[in-house]
Amino acid sequence: MNHEILPFVVSSVHSPADLRDAAALRSEAYGRHTESLRSALARPDLVDRRHGTLVLLVRDKATGAAVGTARMQFSHHGPLPLDACVTLPPTLARARRAEITRLAIAHGADARVRLALFKACWQYCEAEDVAHLVIAARSAALLRIYGHLGMTTLTDADDWINLPYAGDLPHRVRTLDMRSVYALWRDAHHPAMPFMVGTHHPDIHAPQALPLPLAA
Repeated sequence: MNHEILPFVVSSVHSPADLRDAAALRSEAYGRHTESLRSALARPDLVDRRHGTLVLLVRDKATGAAVGTARMQFSHHGPLPLDACVTLPPTLARARRAEITRLAIAHGADARVRLALFKACWQYCEAEDVAHLVIAARSAALLRIYGHLGMTTLTDADDWINLPYAGDLPHRVRTLDMRSVYALWRDAHHPAMPFMVGTHHPDIHAPQALPLPLAA
């Protein structure tokens, strides 16, 4: 296996200061496109501190600045945000699921930050025996990225869904079958495969267990 040192570190938040930095990055990233979300996301919320929530933060090694963040919730710890917004196909509803929300990348950040966050999420899903990973997106560019990674539409209709927890804005939902994605990447000689499974990244610290919730 290859070994690669990255110019940033991915880990779960360890302190209230980490969580504040994650919220500030969300506010800036989402506020660039939707001004109303700038103030709405400027502070950590109750979900960030709820048991069953994992908040990941990427810090640049040279500056210490927060350059990426993502939040994950798990169906075996309670309903996912998406569950209240759409009727899931029965096989998906019965499966152990995780949802990624509040994904934010700093403007001008290293192009590998998004993929490194995805790798950390994927590794944690494997550790938690998650069968399906779901994520929603608004932009065509993000939908293409997720499709390129092997994520598929939630339903045949692929409708736009207004998500109350994402500013009540219309999104499309994509899902990744964790049980088949490795074979999918392998058979397609996917360009992300060397990074995702063929390289050890000591700077990506996917937790082996959910951290304890942070105090307010």
